[in-house]
Formats: sequence, structure tokens, C-alpha cells
Amino acid sequence: MSVLVSICIPAYNAGKYIAETLRSLCGQTYKNIEIIVSDNASTDNTGDIVKKFAENDKKIKYFRNEANVGYVKNIRAAVEKASSETIAIYHADDIYEPEIVEEEIKVLLNNPKMGGVFVKLREFQDSSRIVKRENPFYHFFNKLAFFDKKHECLMGGLDQFLPSLMKHGNFFACPSFMTTKPVFFEAGGFTDKYPSNEDLEFWLKILNKGYSLAIINKTLLNYRRTEGQGSAFWNSSPELPEFYHVMDDFLADVKIPLPESSFIDYRKNKSDGYLTAAYNAFVLNNKPLYYKYIKMSKEVYCFPFYSKKGIYQIMPAVVFRMKKVSFIIRNLLLKLQYKKDTGFGKNI
Repeated sequence: MSVLVSICIPAYNAGKYIAETLRSLCGQTYKNIEIIVSDNASTDNTGDIVKKFAENDKKIKYFRNEANVGYVKNIRAAVEKASSETIAIYHADDIYEPEIVEEEIKVLLNNPKMGGVFVKLREFQDSSRIVKRENPFYHFFNKLAFFDKKHECLMGGLDQFLPSLMKHGNFFACPSFMTTKPVFFEAGGFTDKYPSNEDLEFWLKILNKGYSLAIINKTLLNYRRTEGQGSAFWNSSPELPEFYHVMDDFLADVKIPLPESSFIDYRKNKSDGYLTAAYNAFVLNNKPLYYKYIKMSKEVYCFPFYSKKGIYQIMPAVVFRMKKVSFIIRNLLLKLQYKKDTGFGKNI
């Protein structure tokens, strides 16, 4: 008999999207599932939509918080209501391919020390359905030394993943996370310590407990980008991304030996993060922050003058103006390129 998987969905004012999400989950090839929607006191029609789905499909269970308890506590509320020890934490506005649960449960159950399983994602813009470019990390991750060819996934512990995180940033697709209740609670779950990067902190805690993580080499999550979501805010924020605060704190305490090359990679990454913050400050015409972050970028790591990032550091105002124009042109080209159906979610 197959293991029951409890799919936990924290939701708040998700009425515009949750029907599409539920249809994608009800159509999973893995049938032994329950879908738990924890409604965080929504003020829209989220509850009505979920209840209507639940009338026709007994796998769906709806719960509502009397008051909004915040994102992190709402995740915990959903997990605590799960009937199974095997849980997946998915989002209320994304679209899931039919095989995601089946693929993830195979990897999770076949590896005793597996702390969590993820898949690759494709981003799409909600307003236009334009598919954005893949995370560059995906282009070569199957060539890394800890890629497991037998299970067709990147699989490893802290020793393997930490250097890659230092070099490339957070590449785990949060809304595709499958784990078990014991791992979730042993690692302490998500916390509010790092706004917008609750997930990265949690992945590091799982790895630090001695568990492995895995990313399946299949694109089974369609991640919706909307203007109002938290990640959209942080991507355009004139502040150093929260990712670096999480990593700085973790690296200050981590006990495993790391090669000097990993720290150089991290300094390059962080210098690039300051350039991103400087560009956002430039767009917002916040000159003090713009100058401050250009200076800090150079202090963290000075790129060679002939490199792309080096040119950013040497003449940022010129490059940033060009970047603004190229951003507009690229979006226009993308709209033309993806005018036809891109292929995802055809079964929704």
C-alpha cells in the first residue's frame, strides 16, 4: 500500500489563483494524498473556492484561522493538521505538474537520511504567462560531483550544498518542498528571523542536523510571479538581499572546514548582491544608497576591470542606464517570443 502524502498549503487571499493550484494537485499521478488548506483569515473568496472543491473531492480539507497568525505560523498550523508523517509544503498560487508528488516520494522514501526533496521550477509572469529564463544554476548542476545519476537528482549534505549556496545563492525551489514531520520539527521549522528568506534558514538547519537534501532533475513546478508577492518586493529592494544576512550568520557559526575558494566565491556573490541593491537604488533615484552600495561592492570584492561586473563597478551610472533600456526591450521581445502557448499547465 502506498504511503499517504499530506500536501500542506498555507493560504491568504489566494482566491484569484487557488482554483488553478487545486486542479493541478487533484490531478496528480500519485493518488494517495490529502490536501490541507490552512486559510490565514483571508478577506477574499479563498474559503468559498476551497470549500466548493472539497464538496467534490474528499481529499481536500479546509481549515481557517480565526485571526491572521502570519505566514510562518500558518505553515506550522497546516503541518500539525496533516494526517501523515510524510508532508509536502506547496503554495496556493503555483501550478504543479501531475508527476511532482510521485517523483518526490520515490526519492524521499528510498534514502533514510533524506531531509527534503525539491524539483526544478520555471517562473512565469502572472499577467502575461511569459516564461522567464531558467535559473542559471540548473544549466550545469547535473555535472556537479554530488549529482546522483541513479536517481537523476542533485543529492548531498551540508559539505556538498554549502559551497554551491555560497557561489550561486538559494537555488532550492521552496514551493516544491517534501519532507517528513519528524525532520520538520527536529530542525525547528520555518521562523520569522529572516523576512523573505525563511526557507533558506530552514534548509541550512536541516543540513546542519546531518540530513541530506535532493533536487530532482525535472521541471515539475510552475512558479507564478506577481507584482505584489514578497519576492517581487525583495528583488526590487534598494537593500542588500536578505540571503546574505542568513549566510553571514550561518558561516559565522558553521563548524565544517571550507576551502578558501568557497569564501572567494561568496565574496564575489555578495559583491554582486551590492551591485543589485545599487541598481535598485539607482532606479528609485536614491543617490546616497546608490553610492554607498557601489563602494561596498568594491570593498567586498573588486572584479577585474575588463569583466562585466568590473565595468559595473567602474562606471555604474552608464551601465545602469543601459540596463534599464535593455530590460524594457527584453520584456517586449519575450512577449513576442511567448505569444503562443508555452506548454505548461495544459492539463489544468
